[in-house]
Amino acid sequence: MTEIIKKPTCISKGKGVKVCDCGYKEEFKIDIDKNMHKYGLINIIKPTCTEDGKEIYECKYCEEQMSVLIPALGHKYKSVEVKPATCIKPGYKIEECKQCGDRKTITLPKLEHFYQTVFYENDPELCRRSVCVRCGEEINVYYHRFEKGDTCKVCGYKRK
Repeated sequence: MTEIIKKPTCISKGKGVKVCDCGYKEEFKIDIDKNMHKYGLINIIKPTCTEDGKEIYECKYCEEQMSVLIPALGHKYKSVEVKPATCIKPGYKIEECKQCGDRKTITLPKLEHFYQTVFYENDPELCRRSVCVRCGEEINVYYHRFEKGDTCKVCGYKRK
C-alpha cells in the first residue's frame, strides 16, 4: 500500500510512504510538480467601456502570477436630447453612455418636402396650390380653369 504524506507543490517535493504487508515502511520523495500552483485572487482591474480589465492571481507557494482578461464592456448609449429634422434643417440626436458618460451627436438628415394639394375656397382667381405639410412652403399655385361656362373644371368654383 502507498500513502501520500505530503503532496508536491510548484516549489517543494512531496513525501510518500510504501507499506509492505510484512509491516516494513519505506519513505519516498515525490518530485516537484511545476504545474501544481495554488492560485488565489489578489487583484481585480475592472473593465471600462473601452478598456479591458483583468483578474490577477498569485500562487501562494512561489508568488508566480497569472491574469485572466475581462473584455471591455462597450458603450451602452441612450438618447438624452433629440431635435427632429425638418424639410428646412437637419436634426440631431445626442446620446450618452449610461456607464461612463461619453456623449456622441448623430445628425438626422433633412427631410424631403411632402406636398399636398390644397384648394382655395371662394377665391375668384386662384384654384389650388401645393403646400408642404411639414413646413408650409407653397409651390405650384394654379388659377381657375374656366372652359365654356362659369364653373372651374378643376375645383368646381362658380363665377359670380
